[in-house]
Amino acid sequence: MEQCKLIMEQTQKMSWKEAKGQMVFWLINRKRNKMLLKTACALNCGDMALVCGLHWKEGSESRFVPVNQEQMSRWRVSIREMLAEAEQNMIQSFPAVKRPLEEVLQEAAKMVGQTWEKEETGLGRKLILLTNREGYLGASAMLYDGVLKELADAMRSDLFILPSSIHEVLVLPDDGEVGGKELEEIVQTINRTEVEDGEVLSDTVYYYCRENDLLLPARAFSKEATL
Repeated sequence: MEQCKLIMEQTQKMSWKEAKGQMVFWLINRKRNKMLLKTACALNCGDMALVCGLHWKEGSESRFVPVNQEQMSRWRVSIREMLAEAEQNMIQSFPAVKRPLEEVLQEAAKMVGQTWEKEETGLGRKLILLTNREGYLGASAMLYDGVLKELADAMRSDLFILPSSIHEVLVLPDDGEVGGKELEEIVQTINRTEVEDGEVLSDTVYYYCRENDLLLPARAFSKEATL
């Protein structure tokens, strides 16, 4: 706690010139972080919020420290300017990683001496895990410029985005086998039973339209809405 307080004090003293090279962003759940969002520099994204902060390295450990509105005012920059700097830094220091979920689960099982049986049918075999290289606060990788478009083009499909946690999302091609409502029920159940409270990102499944490069809540999506 004392170390965290010291970091906060040090970041408060930084100039914009010093800070911009360390700007980062990450996604959190709006409802579960009301106190933080009263003072933090953040942009609402549906039921999520994109928070601006500073990357602080302590040995091999990374810390993301929120920037508050008082700092932003002192620096005389807008939240859009901070996000632009943050995206460049995130892409360089925390690049997006896309891997088949089955591959990730197989590796995890191997580490604990178990075997993982591949699914021949079902959603699991189609899911792609999207995070950053560190696997830390990596859900925001879906907002990096071009990441979802690249995935959609590779899959030749629009995409469902399932917010697995603040650390990653799961991407599923829309092949017509399952709908947004069914997926949302699955996400909500998992959030209530398997995800730690502080790591829940969203109960909403999002939808990426490849043709229009547009991300919307799946329940609100329609082809007509994107024209």
